[in-house]
Amino acid sequence: MLVFLVLWFGALGLRGLFAPDEGRYGLIPKEMLARGDWVTPHLNGLVYFEKPPLQYWGTAAAYKVLGESEVTARLWPASCGLAAILLAGWFARRRGGPLAGLAAVTMLASSFLFFLFSQVATLDMGLAFFLTAALVGFMQSEAGRLGAGASHRVRWMLAAWVALGLAFLSKGLVAFVLPGLALTVYMVLRRDWRLPLRIHLLAGLAIVLVLCVPWMMAAQWAHAEFLDFFIVHEHFARFGTDVHRRTGAWWYFIAIVLVGAVPWSALWARGPRGSRARVLASDCSPVFDERLFMRIWVAVVVGFFSLSHSKLPGYVLPVFPFMAIQIGLFIAAADPLRLARRCWSGFVVAAVLVVIALVMARTGIDDVPASLAKTFLPFALGAACLLAVASALAAWLFRRRRVPAALLALGLVSLAGWQTLLSGASVFEESYSARAFAAEVNRSLAPGERTGTWYSVGTWDNSFGFYIGRELVLVAYRDELDLGLTIDPDRGIETLEEFVDRWVADDEAAAMMQPRTYEALVARGLPMALVARDSRRVFVLRQRLQTSLL
Repeated sequence: MLVFLVLWFGALGLRGLFAPDEGRYGLIPKEMLARGDWVTPHLNGLVYFEKPPLQYWGTAAAYKVLGESEVTARLWPASCGLAAILLAGWFARRRGGPLAGLAAVTMLASSFLFFLFSQVATLDMGLAFFLTAALVGFMQSEAGRLGAGASHRVRWMLAAWVALGLAFLSKGLVAFVLPGLALTVYMVLRRDWRLPLRIHLLAGLAIVLVLCVPWMMAAQWAHAEFLDFFIVHEHFARFGTDVHRRTGAWWYFIAIVLVGAVPWSALWARGPRGSRARVLASDCSPVFDERLFMRIWVAVVVGFFSLSHSKLPGYVLPVFPFMAIQIGLFIAAADPLRLARRCWSGFVVAAVLVVIALVMARTGIDDVPASLAKTFLPFALGAACLLAVASALAAWLFRRRRVPAALLALGLVSLAGWQTLLSGASVFEESYSARAFAAEVNRSLAPGERTGTWYSVGTWDNSFGFYIGRELVLVAYRDELDLGLTIDPDRGIETLEEFVDRWVADDEAAAMMQPRTYEALVARGLPMALVARDSRRVFVLRQRLQTSLL
């Protein structure tokens, strides 16, 4: 257990917060705590209503208790991921025994995508945990109809509604849409027309209203634009249009699920007809077919987001706990020799990792030059070796019918491989995080050079905002801060020409920009004193103090 906790939490502070997502979700709670405004999220001092506030509240509380750092910025998703693992393991154990529980835990903890999103500061893991809690509560309520008292069933169902309310506060309306679609599909397929009567709809809606409406009313009271932006723009426009420019092929999420489940992908399959490997405990229940419902859930989540015009890998995280439960139940009933033959996916991914790492080291990728990618090569090769060892060791142990040992070997060694790979990403910090750059700016500025207006010209780096610790006036940039700039237009400058005039007129000012913008402004003769520079960012002062030039 200690080894697992070290692998899960031990490297949260190793990497700087990557832009844009980690910088954003680290900075908003920081500003929330500084302002004491727990209703209106702010980003760079601007109103930011793209997402609900639950994770912001949790992270701000962690900042208050433990201090502001990369660890506390990532603590909420890491804790939610761990909670989902324990819940999936508990549920699988109740349905299939200790072996099923162990398999579900090891599978979920060491699946590539689930592990990755537990280690980065995004909102997806919180949603995945609360949806898992809601569906487990619902299935527990349905299972209780076989013998438990009415109060037992009601408690589980009401707990499910509480989890749905918290899921909404994690990421919005999708928390209601996905379970509603899954239950509707199940009801139609099973002709279970009385299902809506068993979910205690009125009491559940009351719980949701109590949990969610106070924040929404307070936000609408403070900002008349809230409901239109949060409901229409951030839900319907995101789903139905290309407004966020995150498109993908129809098979995008199918590939994400298969790759994201590595090294367990080959175990996500049905056994042959008549095999006990296909039997779940709920198959024997005349009340509710949990196996069918969990498969419907996976299909609904993947299908729903496949229809969306906005596609990001983290959207399908809610399917992984229920894949883990089903794989756990499959493993508990399967012949170990069959399981040994399904340990090949780790070898495939290890080989792919080696090829990708070698290509990156030769040609570079995205904003990462080949010289920098070479420093990542040992991490990628180390992770590939660990994945191959995990698969080989698990296959060997399965053949000897030492199933628990095989599961632990595949899970823990693969987890070590993923952590090695992710930890190696710290070599890319210059390209994706402003931690070192902001530290260089802070070291280089004299106390008297920290006054005046600071600008962000033609760009906005959330991670720079987190590390520099002050707000910047945005120049020729709106993007995700469009709503905030509409509400507070004085916090932005529309054109580069207007900025040039302001800069020349300022006595004290500073600016962060991209190198190409800096070169263009230097060519125009704009007075700028260089303070810090890396491959993606430049920081300049209007003028330097005489003492700082000595």
